[in-house]
Amino acid sequence: MDVRELSRDQLTELKGNYICEKNEERGEGTSWGEIADADEIISDAEIFEAYAGYEFGNDDFGCTAGISEDLFDADERTVLRSVRQCADRITLEDIERNASAV
Repeated sequence: MDVRELSRDQLTELKGNYICEKNEERGEGTSWGEIADADEIISDAEIFEAYAGYEFGNDDFGCTAGISEDLFDADERTVLRSVRQCADRITLEDIERNASAV
């Protein structure tokens, strides 16, 4: 499916991944707040432009790949899905910096 055909949950998940990728390109870490607020930080238009021509399937997204997240509320699901996408990019320094900010 085209990026414009993604569900709201899939689009939000993609935005979280996009933030991680952009921060990584700049040599920066990604905060939990950025991941949680990805839908407000990144516009749909920016994602449509960045992923124009890509073909997606339901298995490309944690929210539609059969993963049960019924135990989480909506905000926790957004963070959980996005963290899955960029967990390998988050460093110990990022975790410590964000933990000290709480």
